[in-house]
Amino acid sequence: MVFEELILPERYLLGQGLCNLTDLWWIDDSRERYNSNALISFLKLCPPLTRLYITIDPKSYNMGKIKMSSIMVRRSTKLEHLMAVMVEGFENEEEECHLAKQLKKVLEAEPLIIKWDGTVRRLIKVHEQLRKGRDPYELIEKRVENHYELCPKHPHMDH
Repeated sequence: MVFEELILPERYLLGQGLCNLTDLWWIDDSRERYNSNALISFLKLCPPLTRLYITIDPKSYNMGKIKMSSIMVRRSTKLEHLMAVMVEGFENEEEECHLAKQLKKVLEAEPLIIKWDGTVRRLIKVHEQLRKGRDPYELIEKRVENHYELCPKHPHMDH
């Protein structure tokens, strides 16, 4: 399925976005640095979303370059029910941190970022003297007892 062809008609015809979507498994080929613009635009159409799974797989289908101006969603809806995001396949922590900062803009709460190995992290603004680099935000590990309940394995995932 191609985002531009399938989602944009929905947006214009219904005007309400994807009102019933609660689980989303976003698979991106990301052959270069990960760009979350299409994902963030899509999330704005899904206010009731409760579970988000993001897999970066360079071997998956390639959508080519989408004109970002054609899919920018200007809706300011915040996702109130999404508390955790499960991620897999990011090249490095910097890309995960960038994604967490982008997600923070559309979520009502601070998202927990759960890696496939069970590591749970939260985006924290670090005091200037404690920073490792220029970015004021870092992903800090957090102990969470029920993280598999927050974002259980997607039914179509077999690994």
